[in-house]
Amino acid sequence: MPAFVYNSDSVVRKMEFDPGLFHYLTIVLSNCTYNGSVFVTDMESLEALIHAEFEKISDLEFRGVGCSMMRGHVDSLTLGIAAGYYSTETNLTESEALSLRSASNDAVSGVSGLSVSEVRVESTLRQQSTF
Repeated sequence: MPAFVYNSDSVVRKMEFDPGLFHYLTIVLSNCTYNGSVFVTDMESLEALIHAEFEKISDLEFRGVGCSMMRGHVDSLTLGIAAGYYSTETNLTESEALSLRSASNDAVSGVSGLSVSEVRVESTLRQQSTF
């Protein structure tokens, strides 16, 4: 399985993209609360819990979590999870895409204390049903 390389020297070279092997995912969790609050003082602990759950998804490489905490007329917490997904298929079938979405929902549900109203899985994956 391909891997992300962090903290390495960059090299100028031709970039090659193989759409049938490694796809980038952004998983957006909207209107969240963690332990009943939208303001998370220990984001590292929440990220570790999310990481542990997403590690359970086969062929998925977790990259990290970003968060947006907004205070205003309505307080809100939005989390964004970056990951990579390995597949030998150039175009995912509808059942494969649904399986990935289901696994993401299960991972989010497994995070203790996290409540989410919407989970969106955005990706570079192309589904057969879309063309």
